[in-house]
Amino acid sequence: MPVISSLGAMSAKGFGFVGGDGKFKFTFSANQQELNLYTYLTAQGWDGAREVVLEIANGTYFWSNNTSTAALIIGSQFNNLLTITNYGYIMGKGGNGGFASASGTAGGPAISNSATGVTFINASGAFIGGGGGGGGGGVYNTNYSGGGGGAGGGNGANGAFPGPAVTSTGGTGGTVGNTSTGSLSGASAGGAGGGGGSAGGGGGRIFPGTRRAGGGGVNAGGYGGAGGEAGQAHQSSGAQPNSAAGGGGGWGSAGGAGGIGSGGAAGAATTGTSLNITNNGTIYGSQA
Repeated sequence: MPVISSLGAMSAKGFGFVGGDGKFKFTFSANQQELNLYTYLTAQGWDGAREVVLEIANGTYFWSNNTSTAALIIGSQFNNLLTITNYGYIMGKGGNGGFASASGTAGGPAISNSATGVTFINASGAFIGGGGGGGGGGVYNTNYSGGGGGAGGGNGANGAFPGPAVTSTGGTGGTVGNTSTGSLSGASAGGAGGGGGSAGGGGGRIFPGTRRAGGGGVNAGGYGGAGGEAGQAHQSSGAQPNSAAGGGGGWGSAGGAGGIGSGGAAGAATTGTSLNITNNGTIYGSQA
């Protein structure tokens, strides 16, 4: 635990101090996964009563690997006590692509807030993005396909019966997802949403990401979306119109529909109580 003083103290996890104005100040300079702010700051010496001034440093990732849990969790203990300036990246978890007749799963939120009176400044060059929804799957007779994973590390689904259901995992913070491998041509992984195809590509964790092509098969899979762009629905033409899969959704966007399965819903940028946001950067997804 860093020593808390008016001069401040460095730690591997950040920099915290009580300033001359009596406020507790902390800078996050290392990546954080599913961070509960109250638990973290009390462990760093916050007394639960002082005003808190936080900074997320440039290049720092707050990320989640669970669509049910936000990357940054702000509890009600911070009512009217918290100011955050974000220079980094806060990203929700992407939904997984659907296999065969399955739908893609929904993306998760970037920030969950239960406190009132929180001031949040999203600085120039900073990003907040809900996870993209996974692309839906497709099947026709014995031809199967897998949806692309949503932006935020969603897994791409397999296209080979009986499985396994996942063929390409999503990327970690700052990386693209893994390109799928299947018996037919696999779909491209994306910095955001992965492409759908005979096997879906994994969603990445890069803002804003680029559109990634769908893979081959009887019918072409939909492309994976970039930041703020929905995954493309399956491209159903020819003799087996329901066999293709949808692309994974970009940041804060829904996945594309497959021949059978629906695309997963978009993850929100913020959920719960509204933040007082000044946005000079980029936000993808709905805000509370």
